[in-house]
Amino acid sequence: MTKLDAKRCLLQEENCSGSFLVWQKVGDNGYYISVRVDEVVRHYKVHQSTNGDFFLVKRASCSSLKDLVHHYQQQCDGLCTKLETPCVKLDLPSVNSICYTTVDHLEIQPSSIKKVTRLGSGKFGMVWLGLWNGTTKVAVKELQGAP
Repeated sequence: MTKLDAKRCLLQEENCSGSFLVWQKVGDNGYYISVRVDEVVRHYKVHQSTNGDFFLVKRASCSSLKDLVHHYQQQCDGLCTKLETPCVKLDLPSVNSICYTTVDHLEIQPSSIKKVTRLGSGKFGMVWLGLWNGTTKVAVKELQGAP
């Protein structure tokens, strides 16, 4: 996962202030905790000591990630807020799943797309910036009705 992926997940409307996500960075064995506070997401690197303990700050080290999360659910102890509820993570579409070999078989529910901003119009209709499943930017072409 990347910071941007974590931020996208946490900023979904299903998550609220105090929602959190524990994740591993792409190409890195380290862990991170990301937490939402209102409309902002903060990221914290989880460190690991030579004896295997996990910590954000050395005075609050724990023997497991689960214990570390539990510690910060009880008190903020330097975080921007206490960890409240795990992130509701909606499935992000895989880029490989939307390619020229599957385009003829791709059918989505219109309710999964939200029009965000009108980008312009042309001979055949309007074009919108939209969000698919609340996570993926898409172009929406809205065809004009027959004259």
